[in-house]
Amino acid sequence: MNLSVDKRNDIIRINRLAKTAIDIFNDILNKKSLDKKDLELIIDKIIVFEDRIHVKLKADIDNLLKVGVVTTFYY
Repeated sequence: MNLSVDKRNDIIRINRLAKTAIDIFNDILNKKSLDKKDLELIIDKIIVFEDRIHVKLKADIDNLLKVGVVTTFYY
């Protein structure tokens, strides 16, 4: 019985964290302009090629996007 209660509490805790991460990401996406701190939260690395720019997102942001429609940004 205690094991199932602990598992349930873990699931609730994880869901709260996930919602918080999604809410923070959503807030960033809805901003009119991003500042340096916003970019540091979501971008891991920027690679500049002659004909394009590749923006590598941090793993947690990339995983959030894989759940949705957008998976990779290429500019």
